[in-house]
Amino acid sequence: MRSITIHHQMQARKILGVPCWIKKQIDDNTIGETCADDNHFVVDYKNPILKKKLSRFIKAMGKRYNNNTNLLRLDVGLIGTWGEWNLASQMGYQQPSLGHHGYNVKDLAPYIQLMRNAFPDKQLSIDLTSPDDEITSYATARGLGWRADCIGDWQAGWNHMENGYPDTINHILGNGYNQNNYADTSFLNRWKQAPVDFEVCQDLDYWSQNDNFYTIEKVKQTFDFALDSHASLFNMKSGNVPLIYKDLVNDLIKKLGYRFEISSVEISSRFKPSSAITIASTWKNTGVAPSYNNYPVVWRLRNSDNHIVTYFATNNDIRTWLPANDRDSNAPKYKQINTFNLPYDIKPGNYKLEVALVEPSTTTAKIKLGIDGRTHDNWHYIDTININH
Repeated sequence: MRSITIHHQMQARKILGVPCWIKKQIDDNTIGETCADDNHFVVDYKNPILKKKLSRFIKAMGKRYNNNTNLLRLDVGLIGTWGEWNLASQMGYQQPSLGHHGYNVKDLAPYIQLMRNAFPDKQLSIDLTSPDDEITSYATARGLGWRADCIGDWQAGWNHMENGYPDTINHILGNGYNQNNYADTSFLNRWKQAPVDFEVCQDLDYWSQNDNFYTIEKVKQTFDFALDSHASLFNMKSGNVPLIYKDLVNDLIKKLGYRFEISSVEISSRFKPSSAITIASTWKNTGVAPSYNNYPVVWRLRNSDNHIVTYFATNNDIRTWLPANDRDSNAPKYKQINTFNLPYDIKPGNYKLEVALVEPSTTTAKIKLGIDGRTHDNWHYIDTININH
C-alpha cells in the first residue's frame, strides 16, 4: 500500500495535504477564513503543532486499520511532496532532498516510530531517498523495507538508473561521497526480512511510444535490475502492457516476489483408519524474494463424492523459504516431514490428497502455487491414496 495523503478541501482548494485549519495554526502568513491555493507551501516538519496533530491522526488510523487483513504493508511516507521524503514540488526539483534542506535523523525518526507504534502488526517500507539523507539506512537497519520511484529512468544526463539509485545505495552502505552516520552495511541483504518495491517512471505506454529509446534491451535491463534487487512489487501504475513488452513482462511476473513449487511428495502409511500418515514434501521458492507473511501449509483429503473429510494442519513457516541469492542460480530446497493420524471413522476408498498455503487459522487457500493441479478454490491436487480396512 502506498502512503495516504489526505486533502482537506475548502472552497475546492487543496494545500498539499495539509488541512487549512492546521495551516492556519502553523503558518503566520495564513489569515482569514480560507486558505490560499498554495501548493508550494513548505511545511516545517519540526513544528510541534504539526507533529502533535499528525500523531493523533496516525494513532487513529492505526487503531482502525492495524488489524485489517486487506493491508499487506504500509509506506511510512508522511513527509514532503507525495509523502516521499523530499520537497520537490515546494523547493524545486534540482535538490529536493530533506537532508539538503536541513532535516536529519533526529528530526525524522519520530515519524517512523509513530508509524511503528500505530501499526505494530504491519510491515513498513520507506523511500530510497538520496545521498543527502540518512533516514533510509536508519530505517532499513531497524527492520523496514524500502521502495524506489522512477525505475526505468534512463534519460540523457543525470538519471535514476545510472546515477540516482547507485549513488544512494552506495551512500546507504557507507561508501558514498557524503558521510553517513547511520550506514546500513547489510542493506543489500535486507530483502531477506523486508520487502523491496519499485514504481516505474511514466508508464509502459509512454515507453512504447518512445521505443527508440526504451528498447527491448533497455526494458529488460530495467526488469533485471528489479529482480537482482529481489523486488516483491513492480508498480506499473495500472497502465497497459504494450505488445512489444508482453514477453518481458510475463518473464518478470514469473520471477517477481515469491513463487512456491513442490518438487516431490512421498506418502507413508498403513492407510487404515486411525493409522499414522507421514507426508514428506520438498519445496522451493523459484522467485526472487521470500513471503514476508506466513501462510501455513495445510493438507486435506477429498472423497469420491467431492467432500472434504479431514484437514492436516502444519506449523511450517514459509517466511524461511528463501529463493536463490541470484536469479540465475538454482533455488534451495526445503524438505518438510509432517506426520498426522487418519480419522478413526474414515471409510475405505480412494481419496485425493490436496495442499494449500492458507490464511493463518483458516483453511482458505491464500497463495497460488507454481505447479499444476489447481482446484477451483486454489488448492492443488497432489496424489490419490487408497484407504482400506
